[in-house]
Amino acid sequence: MKLHLRLPSGKTLSAEVADRDAPDDHAWFERLREPAAALGPGQSIELALDWAVLRLEDHADGPRLLEPDYAGTELDRFVPGVAATDRVFGAQQALMRTLRLTPQPVGAEQYLRVSAAALRQVSVVGHRHAESAPEFCGWQIVSVDTDDDEPFGQYRVRELAHLRLAWMVALGLPVGWSFRYAGHTLIDCVAPDGHTHAMRLSFDA
Repeated sequence: MKLHLRLPSGKTLSAEVADRDAPDDHAWFERLREPAAALGPGQSIELALDWAVLRLEDHADGPRLLEPDYAGTELDRFVPGVAATDRVFGAQQALMRTLRLTPQPVGAEQYLRVSAAALRQVSVVGHRHAESAPEFCGWQIVSVDTDDDEPFGQYRVRELAHLRLAWMVALGLPVGWSFRYAGHTLIDCVAPDGHTHAMRLSFDA
């Protein structure tokens, strides 16, 4: 299906997205209205919507929307369309509806801590801690088999999206929650009270 935003200039911002039943799966698109309307002739801007960084470009035939080349190696390379970004936002909404939670979105420029083993292994777990520093979102992700002395790296959320796009689905879980992934499949989520919610939510990155 195609989404459209009619702008005050008379131009229309359009994007092809997945055809889903829940209207709020595409609520993120409405957030583009104001920046798209403010786009001057020939201008381009990058904007962050929670974890995602998108690019708006003005062209003679109307504004165009681009997303990062998640499959590539260059962080700042953008490609036309928003198919992958839309799939993540939709999966996030589905997860929050299932768990009956209000999401606590992470910011694209915030940092999280990821063990070196988590980027090598298939099975990982993440836990969201409370943070006093606003530049950190609280997530710490480790391999299921991580040793206590496994070194950690700090990654911006937008950097990790290039490495493990499927993980973005669970990053909206609030402080105190945990998740477990096997490859691109979210296996389960654990509430602060220790209750485990089986998910088996696969995301084809």
